[in-house]
Amino acid sequence: MTNEFTLTQTQTQPSVGASAFVDADGCTAWLRAISLTNIPRYYETILVQLKRLAEVDLAPRERARIAEIVREPVMFLHTELARRYAGKPQPAAERENDAAEQALVLWHALWSQYSACLKPLLDGD
Repeated sequence: MTNEFTLTQTQTQPSVGASAFVDADGCTAWLRAISLTNIPRYYETILVQLKRLAEVDLAPRERARIAEIVREPVMFLHTELARRYAGKPQPAAERENDAAEQALVLWHALWSQYSACLKPLLDGD
């Protein structure tokens, strides 16, 4: 008689496409760990996580808590992006248009978190 054991490797980091956090405490810790020095990278990191979070099944209250935590970094990024387009002559150049579009995409991604909280209420769940 032989004993066979199968070893499996566990993941220590989120897989591609997985959210880096699934609760408000995890979100807070994750935000503290990412660097603010590179604004384009910070923007991309926040946006990707908001999109990934939209695919995670969360309780509406927890999703709202996360959205409130992420709102401050989104406002910071909006301010940084607005420096590129606010008060500039019109019609806007490509750089200004890109910055304005990025700000809108970021706010839309955050709104999708809030709207996911409202959906169960509107559906009567």
